[in-house]
This record gives sequence, structure tokens and C-alpha cells, in this order.
Amino acid sequence: MLVFDMSNTSKDEEEGWLTFMLFNVQLVFMIYGSFYAYNNLIPKRKYLYFVLSVLVIIVVASLFDDLMDVSAVQIGILKGFWANLIIYPIIIGVGLGIKLAYNGAKQILLIDKLRAKQTESELKLLKSQVNPHFLFNTLNNIYSTNLDDHERANDIILELADLLRYQLESNRNNETSLRDEINSLENYVSLEKIRVKDCDVQIEKSGNFSSAEIVPLLLLPFVENAFKYGTGIERGEISIKFDLDEKKIFHFNCKNKIVQKKGRIHSGGIGLENVKKRLEMMYYGNYELDIKELDGFFVVDLKLKL
Repeated sequence: MLVFDMSNTSKDEEEGWLTFMLFNVQLVFMIYGSFYAYNNLIPKRKYLYFVLSVLVIIVVASLFDDLMDVSAVQIGILKGFWANLIIYPIIIGVGLGIKLAYNGAKQILLIDKLRAKQTESELKLLKSQVNPHFLFNTLNNIYSTNLDDHERANDIILELADLLRYQLESNRNNETSLRDEINSLENYVSLEKIRVKDCDVQIEKSGNFSSAEIVPLLLLPFVENAFKYGTGIERGEISIKFDLDEKKIFHFNCKNKIVQKKGRIHSGGIGLENVKKRLEMMYYGNYELDIKELDGFFVVDLKLKL
């Protein structure tokens, strides 16, 4: 325990110590009083009441100084009450300034945290939108195939089961092996080739895909779109290229011939829009996406820095 022995101190030292203690009492009263007024009045937009409250705090503290004859503040010839009226507003202003700076920094950190949570929620939502989009198209395939060939429909169901298994496993992580992602796309292509009879599909691969990771199910909507609009009443042509260089730059190119359709088709815009949003969230500044129609072909060209 810390004990102050005042028996040998002079009267001036005792008065100086008392002045110091009383001045600190005033400071605590002013700072906490102004903070209390700020927290209870500013959020309610009672600005006039806040100003009046601070003025009352300053006057009370200054009167206390005079009554106790502390006189800790002196400005020129001004001493006591009038000197306090000048210096106390500055002290309160500095205290409120520090509080505002602290609250501002705290608010920024809170906003960043909320944005991060929002981004994570949006990504989960977008993934949930992409996957049912794929499921909807594949179930349509099963339905149309089952009308003519039950055995082929069963084969499609087995292929779909494998893809859904990959989908469920990939949803547990933000990234998956690029090799697994490409394998799942090849599986999807194999499934579609069961349904599509008159379409030439070419797949080219180059690079060590096991050495990189990618956001799962990112490329599937592009391949879906190629089969959706690259097959119809005339012969279709689809080419898919995967390339990963030594600098971990992944190049994906998907091109399909734009063919005539028979009957009514459903728009595939939802899947493409969602994959664009996922690219912007997960690879901002690290991707280039070019989607265009060229000489009767629909071309998707994507470069990612993994």
C-alpha cells in the first residue's frame, strides 16, 4: 500500500498538493460531465441542450474553483473564475475531440467488419443461386431424355449425383483445387454429351492444375451457357480451353457456335450475372473477363491470377 507522509512537508507544499487534487476533481467532473451530455443528447439531436449543459458544467466547475480558492489556472492578470471560463472550454473541446476521434475509428472498424460479413453472406447467396441454376438445367435434361430413353436418363442421374457430391463438398470451402474444378467440368460435359447428339465438343488442357486453387463452381455457368446456346436444330460446335502458366495465371476460353433453337428457351442470364459478381468479389483487380459475339460464335475469355 502506498502511503504519503505529509508530516515534514511545508504549508506551501500541502497547499500545492491540495490544489492539484482539487483541479483534477474539476477535470474529471468536466470531462465525464461533457461526455455524459454528449452521449445522451447528441444522438437525440438535442444540440441546444448539449451546448447549455456544457456551459453549466463550465460555470459550476469555475464557481467550485472560486469557492475552494484553488486558482490553479491563471491567464495574464486573469485568475480564478474568469480565467477558468477561458481555459475550461478548451479542455472540454480537447476531450470531446479525442472522444470523437476514438468513436470515428471504432465506427470505421465496425463498418469494415460488417462489410466483410455482408460480403461473405453475399458470396454464399450467389453460390446458392448458381447451383440451383445448374440443377434446373440438368433436371430439364433428364426430363427430356427420359421421354425417349430411360437408360440414358439413368446415366444422366448418375452423372448428376457425382456433380452434386462435388458441389456439396466444394461449398464447405471458399477455394478448391483447380484440377478438381476442371474434372467436374469435364464430368458435366460428359453428362451433356449424353443429351446432345449433334455437337462437336473439343477440350484442350495445359499446365499443372494440381498446383493452384480456384473459387469452386466459378466456371460452370459459362460451360452451361455454351451448351444451352451452342446446341439446337443445327450442328453445334463447342471448344473449351484450360491453361495455367508458371506465374499462376489461369486462362479459360469457352467458345460456342450460336445455333438456331427449336421452341421456347429459358434465359441463362442469372447464372452469368452471378458469376460476374463472384469474380468481382473474390478476384477484384486480378481478373480480366471478355464476353462477346464474334463471327457467329459466342466467346468467353477469362484470365485469373490465382
